[in-house]
This record gives sequence, structure tokens and C-alpha cells, in this order.
Amino acid sequence: MEITNQESESDFLDDEVAEIIVDLSSSDNSEASEIAQSIERYIQIINEPVATEGMLNDEEIITMVQAEENEQEQESDDDEEPPPPPVTAKEVYNAIYTVL
Repeated sequence: MEITNQESESDFLDDEVAEIIVDLSSSDNSEASEIAQSIERYIQIINEPVATEGMLNDEEIITMVQAEENEQEQESDDDEEPPPPPVTAKEVYNAIYTVL
């Protein structure tokens, strides 16, 4: 079994962090012990798997895909050029010129 550089670096860091935690925990300084406990809690938290979304069944997947397609269609409709105004700029200019 071949160990990659990334795995060996990760193991080295894990060992180094564990050594730091042991050193801090064995210290007579109460703040050092608290720091060690905080580091341990942090490592436990970041090692827990994170569920970003729940499991979807086939109907929910289809509904989600259709909703995304509808959003994309609405966005493409918004990108269309607006219709020309009912009055042109020249007509507005002429009307103002006549009034003044």
C-alpha cells in the first residue's frame, strides 16, 4: 500500500497537533489546559460530517430540477430588450419645442 505525500503530511500534522495538546494539557497553567480543550473540541467539530442537504426522493429531485429550469427561463425572459416607448424622443422634443 502506497502512502501519498498528502497522507503523510496529514498524519504528521495530526501527530504534531496531538503532541501540542498533550503538552498543553499536562501544563500547570489553567489557561493552557483550556486552550488544549478548545483545540480538541475544534478538531472534533471539524471532523464531523456535515449534511448540506437531506436525501431527496425521485419526485423531489424532479420538482427541484423543474423549479431551477423555470427560474432560468424567467431570467432569460428578463434579459430580453424592452419594447420601444409609445412616444419617440423626437416627438417629445417637437412637443416641448412647440410649447416653448
